[in-house]
Amino acid sequence: MSVHFLNEGAVRGHRVMPGRWDSSFVANPNTPSNLLFQRNSDGTFFNAATVLNIAATDIPRFDTNPETLAARGLLLEGARTNLITNSILAGAATGVIGSGGALPTGFVQELAAGLTTTVTNIGTELGFAYVEFNLSGTATGTAWVIRTGTLVTGTIGNTYTASVYGKDISGKSSVNDLTVQAMEASGAFPSTTVTIPSASSIPARGAATRTLTIGGAQQLRIRVVVTNGNSINYTFRIYQPQYELGAFASSAILTSGITTTRAIDLASISNLASIGYNPNEGTFLIEWEFEGQVQANAHHILNINDGTTTGNTIIYKGLTSNSVTAVIDGQQSGVISSLSGGVYKAALAYKSGDNEIYVNGTSIGNTGFRTATLSTTQTQLNIGNRAAGDRPLFGWIRRITYYPFRLPNTRLQAISV
Repeated sequence: MSVHFLNEGAVRGHRVMPGRWDSSFVANPNTPSNLLFQRNSDGTFFNAATVLNIAATDIPRFDTNPETLAARGLLLEGARTNLITNSILAGAATGVIGSGGALPTGFVQELAAGLTTTVTNIGTELGFAYVEFNLSGTATGTAWVIRTGTLVTGTIGNTYTASVYGKDISGKSSVNDLTVQAMEASGAFPSTTVTIPSASSIPARGAATRTLTIGGAQQLRIRVVVTNGNSINYTFRIYQPQYELGAFASSAILTSGITTTRAIDLASISNLASIGYNPNEGTFLIEWEFEGQVQANAHHILNINDGTTTGNTIIYKGLTSNSVTAVIDGQQSGVISSLSGGVYKAALAYKSGDNEIYVNGTSIGNTGFRTATLSTTQTQLNIGNRAAGDRPLFGWIRRITYYPFRLPNTRLQAISV
């Protein structure tokens, strides 16, 4: 990506007009010189060929949707820990389980449904380690299950997400479903089950989110649902099991022997002059996509501030799912909450007593927000967070455009669609 104060002709694929700063993280996925980026760990992303890659410490991740092959932009996430210690599935051995074959270290077979379980292949695909299984025979039960041991002792009310990638190789018609479960391994063993999307070309991810009702030991289960008495011959692969504290699955966190934490992504521009920032009036257009909608706190998309959390100009995700709102100097706009996911665009114009914001073509300004008086002490732009670093976006920033003047409302509406 290249970030410039644009006042001349087209620059490296950016669409340019005089007096405008424009940065597309989709069209030009490179690191700008004026963007400070920090992450105190490595992190994973899909490259343009949809191969899982590892970005080293402090290296931004420009991600691709592995299903659509579309560029997504700059991936910014909060910290998460994969509680499964063997996501690379080491320790598996080809052969029939119980007769030379072996499950990955840390996994046990809970139910066989009378079927012969064979590890038929071990390898790597699109950057993921996988284990390939074949289930064969006549089912004498309704479920084949492998699971982890206890991953964590959870507290009632906490929310965890279990996820795994899967791929059908052959014989899917002989079974009902391939699923992933987040299970509380005590009491009546309550669980949340999600079907792993049927896929035969690339691995597809299933994610089961559960808010704990009894707490205690937590397990991830991979389950094939069958019909008792049916003849089964099903071959499938599993990749990258992950169990994390949070209400949705985040990017893959690879583990090999220990639980592993991916640190928070922090992106900011501390020199506002480098974007031609006008403290008295201006317009921001920002385009983004959420990684997950259910989040407990307000997660910031864009924040102009003086290094503190007061007197800011902010666009952020509201406290409820699928909602977006904004604040100028303590005055909150309305909330748009009927959004259905996907890509969002917000155009925010600021000028003391004449502020406005449109999200996906709809105005959410109100009297307090529109008439708010600007703070003119802002010194930095935080992208996908706020100055304190405690409101991570968990999503992709696709583009940011800045105009050092207030655009008219008709234009705000047009560019936010």
